[in-house]
Amino acid sequence: MSEIHYDMPLFRPPSEGNNLIIQATLGCSFNKCTFCSMYKSKNYTARPLKAVFADIDEAARNWPEASRVFLADGDALALPTDHLLEILGYLASALPELTRVSSYALPKNLMQKSVEELESLKARRLSLIYYGIETGSADIQRRIRKGATPDFMADGLARAQKAGIKSSCTVILGLGGKNRWRDHIEATAELVNRVA
Repeated sequence: MSEIHYDMPLFRPPSEGNNLIIQATLGCSFNKCTFCSMYKSKNYTARPLKAVFADIDEAARNWPEASRVFLADGDALALPTDHLLEILGYLASALPELTRVSSYALPKNLMQKSVEELESLKARRLSLIYYGIETGSADIQRRIRKGATPDFMADGLARAQKAGIKSSCTVILGLGGKNRWRDHIEATAELVNRVA
């Protein structure tokens, strides 16, 4: 049995541990957050469709029963919509039991796609995004170089929700440190309540 050759390091959410991982991209399209070292050793690259399809073919030979796929690396949604649709279509044809595709997402990349584009991705089974809110504090987001404001974070999530795409959001406990803990807690609670 052959195997998929991953470009390491490879990361995925803990809840994707039993699911198939396909690297549609390498690295993170933003890669400037001060708290994250996941993709510092990689330059962001869209993998050629031929290479992605070869991995999908290999996966289909070895795990034909796969029903869930995580598109790695840091933000597959940075890819153009037509590129993503080709990958999602190929996954669906190669894996007949496919029910869900998921990916990390950044607000910038959600906002660069129309609701209609996101709906077309949802129609091809991209139904879950992992979204790092980190904090609801504009000051802390600036300090950690998140590349987004609380409003932009909320707008990105609203766009995904309008398209019917579910989200799994994370915040980082203690990100405000000793001096900004109250701002972090209160602003994060406010943002989470806005988008829930």
